[in-house]
Amino acid sequence: MHHSNENEHGTDLALDGSTSGLADMESVTTCAGRHTNMNNHDTRRHELDDIYRNILQSDFRQILQEPRPRLEPPLKSGPSQDGQAEERICSSRINAGGMEFSFAARLGDSDAGSFPVTPRRQTPSKASTKPSPSSPFDFSAMQTEISDMAVNLKAAKHVRGQKSPNKNESIEDAAHFLQKMPFNESRLATILPTAVRGRILESSEFCISLTKQGRRCKNKHKDLSNEATDILKGLSSLNVQSDWKDIYPKLESIVKMLMCSQTHAKTGVKELLALDGQMTELERKRDNGLGPIRDCLLDLVEPWFEKICKNSDTEINKLREDQDQRAKAEAEVLSQETPSKAMGKSTLGLQYNLGTFLPYQPEAVRSLSIKEAIRQELGAPLSCRDLDSKHIYIYWSTGNFGLVKIGVSDDVSSRLQKWGQQCQHEVKELWREDIFVKHAYRVEKLVQTELKEVRLKVKCKGCDRSHREWFKTSSEHAGKVIRKYSSWAASMPYQFDEQSNKWGLNKNVGDSMLEDLCEPIPFPELKVKSPRRTRRSIAKSGKSAL
Repeated sequence: MHHSNENEHGTDLALDGSTSGLADMESVTTCAGRHTNMNNHDTRRHELDDIYRNILQSDFRQILQEPRPRLEPPLKSGPSQDGQAEERICSSRINAGGMEFSFAARLGDSDAGSFPVTPRRQTPSKASTKPSPSSPFDFSAMQTEISDMAVNLKAAKHVRGQKSPNKNESIEDAAHFLQKMPFNESRLATILPTAVRGRILESSEFCISLTKQGRRCKNKHKDLSNEATDILKGLSSLNVQSDWKDIYPKLESIVKMLMCSQTHAKTGVKELLALDGQMTELERKRDNGLGPIRDCLLDLVEPWFEKICKNSDTEINKLREDQDQRAKAEAEVLSQETPSKAMGKSTLGLQYNLGTFLPYQPEAVRSLSIKEAIRQELGAPLSCRDLDSKHIYIYWSTGNFGLVKIGVSDDVSSRLQKWGQQCQHEVKELWREDIFVKHAYRVEKLVQTELKEVRLKVKCKGCDRSHREWFKTSSEHAGKVIRKYSSWAASMPYQFDEQSNKWGLNKNVGDSMLEDLCEPIPFPELKVKSPRRTRRSIAKSGKSAL
């Protein structure tokens, strides 16, 4: 506690020149006037509260925003009815907590920085120049002191504003905020997508994350996929619940290796740091017996971790074989023309093992352009069926190269097995969204709408039913379209309207966002090599010209 020096007016001021602890003071206020009998005069003695130590710096930030108080002369005290001096609270309570930096600068505190201190004596107000006859307190001196403090405070804020921000601190602050929010599959996917190995195999030089439009990030990074794959293999032997302290730093290394440093790596590190905070808190509660042994967070993180780390080499090799086989098949079957020209005007069927495929478009979108049809579907209210979350997958049937089928299911493996038995054809899964897609049936319909120009229907020979979810495009292109709308659905774009009792577009969804969504992803262009000309053919063409 500071020793106070009494000025010539008999006022105790806690300004003794001490250089320690002033950066931690909370507030300085004038206290209630107390009457004392000094030299047979009825006076009012004003005291300053002690300056308390060990107050958090965050307490001052709130005080700094408060406006500077107005000073008024003290109230005159007079005898009460019983003859005793009436005690009143002084109206000039001064909240000086916001003057931390000016005190520190005046008294030599190093925390305030090296900004210049330029005390300025301002003209006191009339109220402050007329002290009460019953009080020796000099309000003019006090107001001048406060004016000097205000000037120095502005200088301190200016110097502090020139300091470069601490990037690590901002990441920690963001992670601390994110830690308070519950995790879901979409947030875990921003740390590392469960299809991380497949994306490494697809292209190891590009960031493995997706953009908001569901497209693969085009930012390149140093190819460290081999190192990242080795770390993933090492993680497969660890357990999330018991080995999280060892898992966390390795996941952080993988994020920095496989994601672009411009955007996605920063987001991944923040989300991972927030997840680490929740996992650490869960472990602390479990060790102290304050929480359950199992938690919904573990039920969410464990399957995600297993999908990332425990994909066997057999699955990776199978993926490579499927990619090679699809590439050869699509190169042979896909037309050299654009899909709209190849199918939009043709009425001839495409002969495949399943049957004859014919162009198909629903009546509601047949006369609309792709953009108009997408906009119409985006604005339509959600049905009860659209509220479900499920997997969206792509598969093909052997012998039907160049065509893919898009579907929705809770259990993709069982669904494919059922299709194979029902249609009496071998089917192979090409792609799936590993996490449950929010509003899955609405996303499926949006995908079908964007691909309406290449949509086909077939009268199946195996089951004698009509299938209308076939598309003449590559699985890579169809996967990009699915990611585009699944990412959109994960952003909570629909809200419930109590007046209409329907789920409609959120009012916060802007026209620019809808415009971007309505822009279809371009179809891949097929590069057809021209026949190589030999010397003999060149010689023959030269002779014929002569």
